[in-house]
Amino acid sequence: MPRQSGVQPHQLEKIEKAYAFFDQMEKSNSYFTAKDIEQATGYKESVVNTYIGKKWEWFLKKNNEGYLCKGLHKYPKDYFVELHKQKRKPYEYIDKSSEDNKLLMWLVLLVIIVLWYRIFGKDKIRIWRLI
Repeated sequence: MPRQSGVQPHQLEKIEKAYAFFDQMEKSNSYFTAKDIEQATGYKESVVNTYIGKKWEWFLKKNNEGYLCKGLHKYPKDYFVELHKQKRKPYEYIDKSSEDNKLLMWLVLLVIIVLWYRIFGKDKIRIWRLI
């Protein structure tokens, strides 16, 4: 059987169902269970549990109410399908919040330096002489 996008056609159907399910859950901000995923996709329980831990961990958040989908909508369906290939490029999830955190860290550091300089005065700290 020929492969479509590097995935078997019967698997591609399940992957697309999974994407549609997660997309709907994220848009509605609804909680769901692994059983709900099984019913929506046709995956077996063991496959769902494996994928939750290995392929979907980057956008599924779990708490007492069940799973919540957060962050999938940032990526197209093609990216989601790519994650399900047996042979694929290394997994690269880019979390934009980490970039925001780096910027915030630098801003906080700059504020600390300015405050330090203002509190202790120009004459006591001569940063330019340390360089």
